[in-house]
Amino acid sequence: MRIHQIFFNIFILLCLINLNINIDVATCHCLDHPQFMLLHLKDNLVFNPATSKKLVHWNHSGNCCQWNGVTCSMGHVIGLDLSEEFISGGLNNSSLFKLKYLQNLNPAYNDFNSSIPLEFDKLKSLRLQNPNIGMFLQNLTKLTKLYLNGVRVSAEGKKWPIDSSLATLEELSVVQLNLNNISSPEQEFFANFSNLNVLELSSCRLSGHFPNGIFQMQTLSVIDISNNRDLHGVLPNFLQHAILHTMNLSNKFLGEITRFCFQFKLSIFDLSNCQFIETLLISMSEITQLVHMDLSFNKFTSPLPSFKMAKNLRYLSLLHKNLIGSIHAAHFEGLENLLNIN
Repeated sequence: MRIHQIFFNIFILLCLINLNINIDVATCHCLDHPQFMLLHLKDNLVFNPATSKKLVHWNHSGNCCQWNGVTCSMGHVIGLDLSEEFISGGLNNSSLFKLKYLQNLNPAYNDFNSSIPLEFDKLKSLRLQNPNIGMFLQNLTKLTKLYLNGVRVSAEGKKWPIDSSLATLEELSVVQLNLNNISSPEQEFFANFSNLNVLELSSCRLSGHFPNGIFQMQTLSVIDISNNRDLHGVLPNFLQHAILHTMNLSNKFLGEITRFCFQFKLSIFDLSNCQFIETLLISMSEITQLVHMDLSFNKFTSPLPSFKMAKNLRYLSLLHKNLIGSIHAAHFEGLENLLNIN
């Protein structure tokens, strides 16, 4: 009797394992409709098969969830990466937007020469190269992530007025617009984005006064407004419970480096080329998460604090400063990861 019970238990266990395998295969297998839509999309795109690494391999015989550039969930296509496929022409293709579960699309580094369809408002994440901003961006009210680094976006060949294009996209949590030619007398509207976590506006030719309110957003963990030589501002008093871990100003900023700056878990702290004249706080030595610190080209007048608590520090620059006193080995004791010091 005991032997029969053992065999029965083994049989049940094998059945459950087989059932789990079948469920896993089913959830990863592309359904017929999205596969048909993807093949229809491929047939209507103009691309060079000799240079293609994704589209050229899409065919009727394969499972589309295993195609390069395709992301699935429960057999539905939720993400497409069409980047660097050298696609020319446009994306105005109805089959693309019949993928009703599509959330993320990356068509970067292609040569689109048509306007972007308004159906893009269904997407949650968008990465683009050379888009016609004025035609569609203000309609993407559901967008949560916007990646437009280095795409040289502009409006009719002029600077891009981001305040009019982005102000309605209040669901955005990630905004990356580095290396663009942007014109906006006001950036205050970013403070209205209650979910904003990452704001990167480096090398955008911004000018004027940067609003203090953005620094005081409790959701903000990354801010990079470096390399905008005509942008200036004042470092405000930070909220005590802010979650900043990356702060790169590297512009004409004034103010006080308060103790609150070092109560964050800062890993990147760059104040190079600013105009700070004050003394460096001894509490700077309390930053334990620091990986990159650049305080070069300021006018700090104080002894150098110790950085021995920053065990992860890899880069430190103190060029052209008015620090007083001597620099001893004890300042850098235990910094085994330090690779570069200026």
